[in-house]
Amino acid sequence: MSGPSGLLVQNIDEAQTVQASDYKEIYANNVRAGFSQWDVVLVFGRLKEMAKNTAGIEELMSVRMSPQQFKTLAVALPHMMTEWERRFGVVNIPTGAFDPELVRQMLVRAEQAAAAAATKAGQPETTAE
Repeated sequence: MSGPSGLLVQNIDEAQTVQASDYKEIYANNVRAGFSQWDVVLVFGRLKEMAKNTAGIEELMSVRMSPQQFKTLAVALPHMMTEWERRFGVVNIPTGAFDPELVRQMLVRAEQAAAAAATKAGQPETTAE
């Protein structure tokens, strides 16, 4: 695997890691995802009281990655959750916290945005399967 500077990385798990000077750690209890033909973005946020008796999501940061890196993450996450639950117990998702219809709507909007961007860039429109 070739790194950003063209260096060959034999085993990414053994690569030395260092924290950037502007490294940040945040707590998020909300995440939304989107994608285009070229990348995937995860926007992390936190539930916050916006006005008296009203709540909203304060977006804290976004992480943009290649589809290949996102797929690697998507493959790893179920394994991580299985191991977490094996060690600490089952995590229950509250009823209504995950709405498949909202996910479908998000995917439709992302597909429409990708098609609009492709049209604007003069590229042929592609459709997600």
